Amino acid sequence: MERVIAYDWQKVEANHARLRELRAAAEPDLLLVNAHDPQLLDRALGRG
Repeated sequence: MERVIAYDWQKVEANHARLRELRAAAEPDLLLVNAHDPQLLDRALGRG
């Protein structure tokens, strides 16, 4: 689906690479939240 809607595929690939770097770093306080999931965002912000 991403390939269908992405405007700039190079930016998508760069974003994927950055997410892999963050995951590999395994920082204990790191929390990645999908911006399209309002329930997860509320939980991450302590609102739910």
